[in-house]
Amino acid sequence: MISKNIKFIRKYKGQTQQEFADFIGIKRSSLGAYEEGRANPPYEVLLNIEKLVGISVDKLLKEDLSQTANEFFTGLMASTPPSSASVTPLAVNPAEQHTKLKTNSGVEVMVVTVDEKNKQNIELVETPAHAGYLQQYQSVEFIKSLPRFALPFLKTGTYRAFQIKGESMLPLPSGSIVVGEWVEQLIDIKDNTTYIVVSLEEGIVYKRVTKQIGPNGEVTHLQLVSDNREFAPYRIKSAEVQQIWKAKSFILNEEIETNRTENQMETVMNSILTLQNEVSHLRKIMDKK
Repeated sequence: MISKNIKFIRKYKGQTQQEFADFIGIKRSSLGAYEEGRANPPYEVLLNIEKLVGISVDKLLKEDLSQTANEFFTGLMASTPPSSASVTPLAVNPAEQHTKLKTNSGVEVMVVTVDEKNKQNIELVETPAHAGYLQQYQSVEFIKSLPRFALPFLKTGTYRAFQIKGESMLPLPSGSIVVGEWVEQLIDIKDNTTYIVVSLEEGIVYKRVTKQIGPNGEVTHLQLVSDNREFAPYRIKSAEVQQIWKAKSFILNEEIETNRTENQMETVMNSILTLQNEVSHLRKIMDKK
């Protein structure tokens, strides 16, 4: 029962294994073992979950929480980061337009916003918006609600920015923003290269990725490796991957914490705007030459 309950709490909170492990102060590998029933969490871990989530150890051990979710809904929400709806949108030419990318067969695969010149924006998925993104990444209204900006030095393509947290990819600090280019097919992944991987099981993670090929030439699994060797590699099934984005640019911010304030978010926005202004200035100088 305890393994089922721990996994249920994590998913109810909309967190990846790494995020929930960081939240309760244990290693991701330990959390994986608890969720899969390969090990039992020590009493100290159960007490910490009780303290942070507001569910008694007795309930964790004896009750099926998935059947009584309403009874502890308040406790879970109290420990969940604020919704992205409270974030002031970052927008350069904030046009209220959008478009849907389609495959050659007409299947809709992506919602993107565009500016008044019909050029794609870069939407920013902050840490508090990760859970919502997993469920609504194809929702027009959700994508339009995200902060957005543009980086002129990037070549034409589909890009999205994700704020990361945790220490698994040090020296890239927690709170930094990774700008990724959309990868349409997993077979196009370049092994041992960094990507943002979006999946229901693991959430949104930034890792060094290697694809594993099956007997028929198809990608069966992705091996995800952290640059910080204190974090063990793991793999996920290709069928679990919803989106994957190749890292193209980074906005470093060592001052942002996981539970960032509005002032801290403003710092990120100002950093992006400053970068845009510098790029525009350089382009004007180049044009004069």
